[in-house]
Amino acid sequence: MARVSRRASAPEVAFSDHLILFHYFLDLFGHTKLSALAGELNNGVYEGLNENQNTFFFDYLDRKIAAQPCKVSRDQLRQYDENICRWVKHIGAKRGGIKLKYFQYMALMFTEIYLDKYFSDQKSFEEELNAFAQAQDLKLMGALNVSAYKPECMNKLAFMCATGSGKTLIMHVNILQFQYYLKRAKCTGKRVEINKIIVLAPNEGMSKQHLDELALSSIPAEMFTKDRGFVSQSKDTVIVIDMNKL
Repeated sequence: MARVSRRASAPEVAFSDHLILFHYFLDLFGHTKLSALAGELNNGVYEGLNENQNTFFFDYLDRKIAAQPCKVSRDQLRQYDENICRWVKHIGAKRGGIKLKYFQYMALMFTEIYLDKYFSDQKSFEEELNAFAQAQDLKLMGALNVSAYKPECMNKLAFMCATGSGKTLIMHVNILQFQYYLKRAKCTGKRVEINKIIVLAPNEGMSKQHLDELALSSIPAEMFTKDRGFVSQSKDTVIVIDMNKL
């Protein structure tokens, strides 16, 4: 994640201008604002699946990228959409099904793209992000003072979600997305190793709540215990711990 700081003499810029990665994703689709890309997607008629079991969000974005230059191919978009549908079906099986809102879908779509690029060719992705960041800084006359993306910083992502926006379910899909792309990278011969997926909660009560929610999402999870530490029967098992026990 690139760090952005403002020079003392630089003009004030909007908070949204500091979200380099967010603007990078919008640029892949040929837009500078989410409202321009999402367009009518906040209309409930786009929620759900079409006869091909792709989302109606995909149909809409497919038309958008066909009408203007886009750095995401139609085949890539379809694959990402099918992945998202699979993850949502997985976590929704015990919940009577889940329909995503457009902002949830776009967050998952951007995550698909990031993980795909990160695990496929991290070096090229790093160079691409740095070139985009410098271009954004140039547009704002150096006001952002962007520091370079570095390999040790690119394994961090931050999601900003409003209260009640379904961030717990989005996190569950993020876990499945990460596991998928990690396993795919290993199958293609890349030497990547992740010790454990950990959900860090603020207190014991929230830890138990997360454990129950993960069970509802059919994601194997265990509560952290001192005697076992972070060891579990499977590397795919999520460990839930409250921050007071770290």
